[in-house]
Amino acid sequence: MVAGRPPCGSGVSPAYAASSIWIVDPSGHEPLQKLSALPITVHRRGITWTPDGSGVHFPFDYALELARKFCTAEPSTVLVGVETTERGWSRKAATPGEEYIVTFLNDYRASWALLRHLAGYDAALASREAEIQRLERLVWDALYALQKAGLDSEAARLRRAINKH
Repeated sequence: MVAGRPPCGSGVSPAYAASSIWIVDPSGHEPLQKLSALPITVHRRGITWTPDGSGVHFPFDYALELARKFCTAEPSTVLVGVETTERGWSRKAATPGEEYIVTFLNDYRASWALLRHLAGYDAALASREAEIQRLERLVWDALYALQKAGLDSEAARLRRAINKH
């Protein structure tokens, strides 16, 4: 055990099999805890504790696969954190004397874009746009139906409401 932390291990399997990450309690009081299963394409070597024992270093492909799995399982958790942080930093960057935060915004934007992509934000945005277009068509169909039914004043009111926005 390193600095009070249980050992972390990678499942040992043949090169053609999937791998996994486990937390091991050497005292035997707790059962093995499987953190994640990983695909065959992810290499199984290189997991180490940080020198002070406060965290674990994963190879890039492990880390990316864990991020992908977490973002897929908990997209709202990821997106709320990203949106809140970005909005807060953007507001702070506009405050006189706080311009230093612009560097952080620029440094983190690529990471936030990757997290949004992994969390399905792009697909959700596309889905929302498609729904908006569908609703717009319904409103225009309703407007034309009102005109066809001779309800010109109601059609004009609906057209004015549409043109406001």
